Amino acid sequence: MSKFSPFCWCFLFLFAFSSVQAGISRVAVTVKSVDLSPKAAPKGKPKEEKPEVEKRQLEIKIRNISQLSLDGLLVKYYFLGHAAGNSTIKILSEGEKSQSLAPGAEAIVTSDTATATFTPAHTPKSKGKARPQRVKADGDKFSGWAVRVLSDGVLQTENYSTPSVKAVLPPVEQQAAPVTTPVR
Repeated sequence: MSKFSPFCWCFLFLFAFSSVQAGISRVAVTVKSVDLSPKAAPKGKPKEEKPEVEKRQLEIKIRNISQLSLDGLLVKYYFLGHAAGNSTIKILSEGEKSQSLAPGAEAIVTSDTATATFTPAHTPKSKGKARPQRVKADGDKFSGWAVRVLSDGVLQTENYSTPSVKAVLPPVEQQAAPVTTPVR
């Protein structure tokens, strides 16, 4: 006689069947955003408003969590931001790098440096009696990042600074096919 009730057998069967059909990524990814911006000058009364320069880089750690060698992985990264006076997010910079991973191996992919320049709204000092005109804010500011890992054009995994940035990115043609493992 079996030690499991019919309910337990049913549950075990459903669990085994669902894990076979579920799409399981073979790659894990973690991302660290690194701020490379020059240090700001001490606050005081500036003679003229200078643009703020932001520089960012991503350290992308990818890990092969399968028992197969993954050759030709394509790591795509995006820096996202918005224009001055506008809250609509757009792609400021993007890039891609290739990587191969042995089973259980991990690698760190460093993105190219992205730069965004922003000049805040300001009123220049007046010369003479003429009243100066206010200058509107200009440029772009960073607001997030996104990373996608593809294998042969098929999306394996993706990671975002916030879920809302996914809507800004170009669509991916194919999702990863379900990884099937034989049931014994």
